[in-house]
Amino acid sequence: MITKNLEKKENCTALFQVEIEAEAFEAAVGVAYSRMKGRLSAPGFRKGKVPRIVAEGIYGPDIFHEEAVNILAQEAFEFGIEKENLNNVGMPQIADFVVDENKVLTVTFITELYPEATLGEYKGLSAVFEEHEVTEADLDKEIEEVRKRNGRHVDVERAVINGDTIVFDFEGFMGDEAFDGGCAEEYTLEIGSGSFIPGFEEQLVGYMPGQEGDIMVTFPEEYGAEELAGKEARFRVKVHTVRELQLPELDDEFAKDVSEFDTLDEYKADLFEKMKKEAADVSDRTYKSSLLNSAIENMTVEVPGSMVEEKLDEYLRNFASSIGVKSNMSREGILETLGITNESFQQMMGPQALMQAKADILLDKIIEVEGLEVSDEEKETFYKSLEVDYGEDAEKLKHMVDEKALCRDICRKKAIEIIYDTANKLSPEEKSEKAE
Repeated sequence: MITKNLEKKENCTALFQVEIEAEAFEAAVGVAYSRMKGRLSAPGFRKGKVPRIVAEGIYGPDIFHEEAVNILAQEAFEFGIEKENLNNVGMPQIADFVVDENKVLTVTFITELYPEATLGEYKGLSAVFEEHEVTEADLDKEIEEVRKRNGRHVDVERAVINGDTIVFDFEGFMGDEAFDGGCAEEYTLEIGSGSFIPGFEEQLVGYMPGQEGDIMVTFPEEYGAEELAGKEARFRVKVHTVRELQLPELDDEFAKDVSEFDTLDEYKADLFEKMKKEAADVSDRTYKSSLLNSAIENMTVEVPGSMVEEKLDEYLRNFASSIGVKSNMSREGILETLGITNESFQQMMGPQALMQAKADILLDKIIEVEGLEVSDEEKETFYKSLEVDYGEDAEKLKHMVDEKALCRDICRKKAIEIIYDTANKLSPEEKSEKAE
């Protein structure tokens, strides 16, 4: 094989050709015939038993060429990018292929390339570090949430109040006509949750079990169903059951039920420390995220679309796996299972995927500029950590790790530490003074 006619184009794309000798192409055509012959038929021959020479005479001499190209494409592409020293991203495309009179095959590939970035300032950046204080009031609020999660709903014979859960029927009317999607039976609703349109839940306050009535509401102007947006509607309702949330007593027994502690004081003290640590972690993440975003904004780069798509695919599969959905399905299959359209998923996650792709490019460029490398000791430290996590000998685990990816990840951590270690941590007051 030989490569030729390399062209680097705009939008981080490259076009190049790989020429494959006649012998290799002929062998691939033979394999293609073997794969395809089961689908071929011809007069005088049973299906799947048509000789190659007969099939080429009937269907044309190039009938097996496309399949032969597919057989050779991966090896040819990898040969080309190695020979031309190209750093590709995403899936390549076969733009064209030609077989000359000597049966020499020439395949034209198009691929996106890892972008060339120009770093701006990434050392000595400034960002605000805002400490989030945790108060006794925050602790009391968190404990109330824990009590609610561990409370129990009890049927009561009294009027509905805010915070109750009711079981009721409803049917919506526009004038005298019921509208689609506006009715349900024995629907469960927490009053005050804001689950229904504004004004609906408030009007159910005061209803007794078994009581029927009408509720008048106006749909918001931005409501999803255009035929209802901004319109007034009447809902016929019937309350079946009123349930009150009874909270557990705030005592030592409560602490034993929700934690590993024997007393309420111990539980509260531990929870308070955890809340303070979480608040400190939030402050740290916010500060570091601001620094990273500044370094990204200072960089000049054109991000290939395939890098964003790879991040989107990674997010989708990780999310699917986290909720028990098979992540080895096609992207379309996962989205269908989750009930999400590709458009809405891209709209929701696209900005985050683009930012993550830019972050990877930034860190890789810092690695290059700073000449960052990974020592054998650092790799051994990682393998030893696997030994602790998995309870296996480090030597046995090494074959499970992609060493190139490992070195990249370690170097990226070093790169981001350069941004953090050289930064200036400002208080909110210092930020205000600078702004003035």
